[in-house]
Amino acid sequence: KYLDNLLSGTLLEGLQISGNSKINLMMKEKTSHLNVDLKNVALTLAENNFNKLNAQLFWLDRELTYPNKNNMEETFSVRESHFSWEEVSYKKLKIGKTAFSFQAQNNKIKVDKKIKVPVFDGTFIVKNLYLENIFNDLEISFDGVLEPVSMSLISEQLDWPRLHGKLSALIPHTSYTQKQLNLGGKLWFNLFDGQFSLDEISVYHPLTD
Repeated sequence: KYLDNLLSGTLLEGLQISGNSKINLMMKEKTSHLNVDLKNVALTLAENNFNKLNAQLFWLDRELTYPNKNNMEETFSVRESHFSWEEVSYKKLKIGKTAFSFQAQNNKIKVDKKIKVPVFDGTFIVKNLYLENIFNDLEISFDGVLEPVSMSLISEQLDWPRLHGKLSALIPHTSYTQKQLNLGGKLWFNLFDGQFSLDEISVYHPLTD
């Protein structure tokens, strides 16, 4: 019930959680420091599911100094968090086992290293991932590469007529802000033995039906 109230009105409203978790929240002089350990957790939000989620999350709103049990000053600064899952389903899309590290401070999340996400029989590589305003009007930026994926698997999963060949793509710097997705350059992709490009792409409300 407490979690429902906390998430009410946010992008995570309606989130259901099962599994083992440990949460440590410290607040002092209008600063907050949060540690979260998750082990084999399942998350469900509408049609989206995370299975066997494991994480060590460290979050703070700003650098924090306080006296420890030995009355010595201890400073908490940004630490690296770790996040992994066994499988994710987003509507009809299945995403395989993935692990990555990031830093979280205030309302921002920054991922310095590449994230390799298995998609069907290929891999989606996400680079320069940055999230801001994560609790309200979410903003995201990234660029990436889609390594070859079989169109037969995509068409089968999406209930399309059977297609053949491979799909791969080079994704330019992409941003999502004020509920609008924008590509900052040309989207190059290879499909049906040909190369194609799209430019000046904008999509409104891509995260809603």
